[in-house]
Amino acid sequence: MKLLPPGTFTDYLRLLQDKRKCERFSLKLFLKVWGQFFSDRLGIRPRSQHATCGICKKHKMILKRLANTRARAGQMKEYVRHLKRTYADRVQYWQARSTSRLFFLPCGRRSFCMITDGMDRSKFKLPRSRIMTTKEFDSFSRPSLDMSAMITHGHSCVIAISGPRVGKGSSWVVDLFANALHRLADQHDIRSAEVILQSDNCSKETKNNCMMHFMGMITSLKKVYRTEMRYLQTAHTHEDVDQYFSAIATHIQASPELHTPADFVRSLTNFGRDHPDVRPYEPNTIVYEVGGTRDWKSFLAIGCRNSHLKGIAGPGAPHVFAFDRAEDLPGE
Repeated sequence: MKLLPPGTFTDYLRLLQDKRKCERFSLKLFLKVWGQFFSDRLGIRPRSQHATCGICKKHKMILKRLANTRARAGQMKEYVRHLKRTYADRVQYWQARSTSRLFFLPCGRRSFCMITDGMDRSKFKLPRSRIMTTKEFDSFSRPSLDMSAMITHGHSCVIAISGPRVGKGSSWVVDLFANALHRLADQHDIRSAEVILQSDNCSKETKNNCMMHFMGMITSLKKVYRTEMRYLQTAHTHEDVDQYFSAIATHIQASPELHTPADFVRSLTNFGRDHPDVRPYEPNTIVYEVGGTRDWKSFLAIGCRNSHLKGIAGPGAPHVFAFDRAEDLPGE
C-alpha cells in the first residue's frame, strides 16, 4: 500500500477538483469511490511528531476560510504550484538514484548518488536492557548515541555511531561523506564520475560553507569529475533513508540487551547482513563507531577564506549547487 502525505480527505478532494475544474464532486461521492477502489491500495499517512510544512499549512488554513470562488481558485493555484515544486525536487532525486544503480551513463561516465540523514536519538539510549523498564530505573537518565547514515545507491550503506560528546555539526557530515567516498574509491575509479549528495535543508549539517568548500576542493583537486549538492523542500524531506531508519528502529526495539556502543555496532552489522531485502540494491552495510571527527570547518575556512558563500540557507535559497571545473565546461 502506498501512503500519501498527512492530510484529510477534504484536502485531497480540493486537489482533485482543481484538476477537473469542469466537473463537481461531493465529499460523499469521493469517499465512496475511494473506499470501493483505492482503500486497499492507497492510504493517508498518519500525523507524526515531525514538523509540518508551514507553506502547506498556510494554504490550507486560507482555503478553509475563503468563501469567494475566484479567491479560492487563486489560492488553490498557488497551493498546487507549491506541491508541484516539491514533487519536482523528488523526481530529480529519484532519477539520480536510478542512474546511480547503472554501470555507466550514455556519455561513458558514472554517476553516484548519495543521501544522508541522522536518526532520532531516542532510539539509541544506553544501556538498553530489560531491567531498565523496572520502577527502580524509571527516573534514570540514560545517555543517547547519535547515528547518521550515508547511502550510496547501488553500492553501500555506511552507518556512523557516536557518543553524546562528539560534535554533530558540519565537520561530522564532511567526515561521514569522506569516509563513504573513500570506501567507494576503493572499488571504483571515481576520478571521472559525478557525485550527487542529497539531503534535507538543515544548514547546521549540510547546507553550509564547510560542506560547499569540501565539494569544491575535491572537484578542483580532480578527486571526482564534478559534484552536486541537492536539497529537498523543508518538511517535504521524507524519503527512502527515513524508511531505512524505520527498519533499523524496529530491529533495535526487538534487541532488548544492548549495553555498549560496540553492541549497537554489532547488532546493526548483523541487521545489514541478515536482512538484505531492506536495501536490496545496496549489498554492503558498514557500521562503525566514531570517537571524534576532524575539524574540517576550521581547516576549510582557512584554505577557502576568499570564497565565503552567502545566501545559501533560509527562505528563497537555491536547492541545487553544482561544482564543475572551468576547463570542463563547454565554451570555457
